[in-house]
Amino acid sequence: MWGREWGQEETMAVVPFSWDLSPFSGILGCELCPGPQSPPHWVRQPQLAYSGITAAILHCVPDGCRADFTPSFPWPPRASDPRPPGSSSPTSLDAVNSIVSIVFGTRRIAWAHLDRKLAVLDWQQSEYFQLMKGTYISSVYLEEISSVISKIPKADFYVLEKTGLSIQNSTLFPVLLHLHIMEAMLYALLNTTFAQGGQHQVLSMNRSAVGKHFELMVGDTRTSGKELVKQFLLDSVLKEEPRVFFPSDKIVHYRQMFSSTEHYRIEELYDSLLQAVAFYELVVFAPEP
Repeated sequence: MWGREWGQEETMAVVPFSWDLSPFSGILGCELCPGPQSPPHWVRQPQLAYSGITAAILHCVPDGCRADFTPSFPWPPRASDPRPPGSSSPTSLDAVNSIVSIVFGTRRIAWAHLDRKLAVLDWQQSEYFQLMKGTYISSVYLEEISSVISKIPKADFYVLEKTGLSIQNSTLFPVLLHLHIMEAMLYALLNTTFAQGGQHQVLSMNRSAVGKHFELMVGDTRTSGKELVKQFLLDSVLKEEPRVFFPSDKIVHYRQMFSSTEHYRIEELYDSLLQAVAFYELVVFAPEP
């Protein structure tokens, strides 16, 4: 069974993260990367690390974006970098208490709120009907996305799915434009600590990286994660130590929600949960090199 696909997946890359994510604050929209003056891009390799800093899968870049880069900021970053004044978010991914994973498509947006014990605190999806009507009115996007954000729980970090659409495919331009508008507004509206001290709370994670982590890739295409999520729900009841924990007071609600979406295959809902689990397992819980 196939998942949400609009085009060929882009090359997966990684950026090294530090205790302070602010040095990499420019890593946005690299489909339009201007070249050698861009932020650092590296191709992912197994167990890759730079100066003892774990490599994190946070973004994807096309082949043409790779360039040699000499960092102009302190390298390696200082472990003692403090939080920005007034910030309630940790500067270290090791100190993350909870994240919200967000996945959006052309018709709906879904999110999963997980703590570091992989307990599902919130898991929802919302449809938007006024977007992609052909005019891309900014005020309509703002109203729709603001309404969604009012329902999203507070977290230390927000992880957005980064799709692999290519700008060379002109037939997908309306979809690509919609996804970029959504991404930009989510970055702006969820980054509440950025204005205070430049601390980023919003990160992007490559869709294909999640697919590879769960062995959902067939060539360059990612298949549906529906059955895997269904197994997570079942294991939470049957196993003493499940991979994902659904609280007892919510498990019935989540199973009913999942069952109600099976016929319609709400892939964003499944993908938001898988992305959250992958982020913890690949990034937060990554073993020291």
